[in-house]
Amino acid sequence: MTIADQQIDDFLQTWSQEFSRAVEMFSGVMPVVSSVRSAPPEKAALDTPGILWWKQKFVGSDAFTTWIAAQKSTWAALCPSENSEDEAQKLYLEMIGQAQTGAATVASADAAEPIRCDEGSVQAPESLEGLVVFAIAIRFGDREVEPLLYFVERGAGRTLQNMIPSKEAKASPRQNDPKPVTVSPMLDRLMRLELPLSVAIGRAVMPIGEVLKITSGSMIELDRRAEDPVELIVHGTVVARGEVVSVKGNYGVRIKEIISKDDRMNLYDPT
Repeated sequence: MTIADQQIDDFLQTWSQEFSRAVEMFSGVMPVVSSVRSAPPEKAALDTPGILWWKQKFVGSDAFTTWIAAQKSTWAALCPSENSEDEAQKLYLEMIGQAQTGAATVASADAAEPIRCDEGSVQAPESLEGLVVFAIAIRFGDREVEPLLYFVERGAGRTLQNMIPSKEAKASPRQNDPKPVTVSPMLDRLMRLELPLSVAIGRAVMPIGEVLKITSGSMIELDRRAEDPVELIVHGTVVARGEVVSVKGNYGVRIKEIISKDDRMNLYDPT
């Protein structure tokens, strides 16, 4: 097996772990998920009704595209039984999105240019030529569902391989080696403290007279558009931005951006 092929295998192992976490987050149950290379199926077998396809491109210094095929029985089994068919499909695609984003982040953690996921779409590949196929086994205890099929362009191996830092880049002068970090008991206790997190979807400034007129059914225009990110706030300080998602029927926030110290200062810049 070449280094490029090994990189694809490692990427799918990472993806499987991220998918397992995503399923647990949305369903409350963590399955055992594993990946193994598989022989390409007949294209005709993948054109049968009931198969849900998801196409998504990973973009970094180079790009590669992936496709994921799931039987209806599979994506329905991954979601809570009280969900309708449409809700279950949306929830499944949200799980896939979480796994794709998580795998990209882990795979490119040491890269100069991290991988990001483009917007995906429900679309099958036109041809299976040049694609590497993995069967994604999913098991809940003694119950195993029909596996997903994960297709990735063979060139993805080179893209992933190019992100591996060279030995020279990894090596650092001995005098610059970081010293072992020890955590004091006081710091350990501080790390256990709980902080209140708030999410701001927008703000508005209104005269007192207008505020007093607010009644049930009143509409208040905020300073953000519907597609703008929400802000994650800790003790009045914006620490991150993200998008609202559904987590097991509750609202959640997927973090898209961590706010740096300079960015936080600019938020309060009166100019």
